[in-house]
Amino acid sequence: MLRKVLTVAALLLLVILAAGSILDPYWWYRFAFEHRFGEWSLWKEALSSGFDTFALWILFGAVIVYVILVLQRTTVPDRMLDFTKKSWTNYIVGRKTWYVVFGLLTVMVVGIWSSPQRSTTQQANAEKWVEINRNFQESQRKLEQIMADNKKKPPLAEPTIFLFLDKELVESLYGQREPEVVLAEVAEETKTTDTVKVQIDVQKVLETSAGREQYQKRLSSYKATPKTTERKLRDLVWYLQGKGLISTFGTSLEFQSDDLKNLNSATEQLARYGIVQDQQKLRALRDRLFAQELAALEKRLTNLKGLALIEGDWFVEVTTDSYILRKPFAADVSNPATCEIKLHKNSLTPQSRDTLEGVGRKPVRLAVFGNVTIGISPASRTVQLTPIAIY
Repeated sequence: MLRKVLTVAALLLLVILAAGSILDPYWWYRFAFEHRFGEWSLWKEALSSGFDTFALWILFGAVIVYVILVLQRTTVPDRMLDFTKKSWTNYIVGRKTWYVVFGLLTVMVVGIWSSPQRSTTQQANAEKWVEINRNFQESQRKLEQIMADNKKKPPLAEPTIFLFLDKELVESLYGQREPEVVLAEVAEETKTTDTVKVQIDVQKVLETSAGREQYQKRLSSYKATPKTTERKLRDLVWYLQGKGLISTFGTSLEFQSDDLKNLNSATEQLARYGIVQDQQKLRALRDRLFAQELAALEKRLTNLKGLALIEGDWFVEVTTDSYILRKPFAADVSNPATCEIKLHKNSLTPQSRDTLEGVGRKPVRLAVFGNVTIGISPASRTVQLTPIAIY
């Protein structure tokens, strides 16, 4: 009796394996040719697929039983029962069982052997997905590196070409804060002097007579050195930013959620492969993922006033006597708040005018230091900024 039960179970298992080798060649290709039989995800996929497949067969069997019950009053059930008994006796538990075993093994071997040829589409898709995922990881790593480098780099740390500079306003602001700016600049030089190889606390240096003497020498040297308006602007912005006296806005909102990072990188990869995307749905999805950041941004822009440094991509509109520069504070979201600047043409050099005239509809990457005159409100989504320097 036990032998018959085991025989039936073995035949049932062979039926399942043979059917699987025909119905899902890509699974068998990964199992037999890529040697991934140690991966739990592969077995989980097989169990899930098997359940989905045989659940349908169970339903089909129930329908067959119902039909047989309906046909009980005819000779069909007797004939079917007779056929089943003969098949069971001869091919399931009888001497001809090996015919069935051989047939099932043949189907299974042929199915596994031909799985590479029958799963070429799935293999190509898997290779493309691996490439997309690799590019996605690399893009994410580069993005995080760029963002980290930008955070470390202070404004105007590199040689800069100014598109616009209001020298009178820069001199006025510098004059208001000159003692504090000078002390901060000398303190920074003291930290990074060639004679001191490590970062130190300036306060501790000033506690010694030698430290105070060195500090006074640097202070006198700094005051005696002639400074252009551009150098004063650099020192002023460094000081204001270090003291938190200036509102700064980068090229985009900070990415805080992994979902948002994944969405932006995946969108970039899909665009690279020329896959058309539904921009309206993408904006709606970003609205949901950006909900927390957008709410914080709205609150910040509502209360925004005073000096601000805004960096990013600006769009230029040319009018008869001026240029209108606009920048959204958040890209690819519904109804973003924007910053707007008006520059009169006669306040710019010919070179700056040529630059703005030649931009067209393409965005130009700029940093704008200025004073906020109007923040956003329920009636307006635009921040009006009076520029002091554009570079």
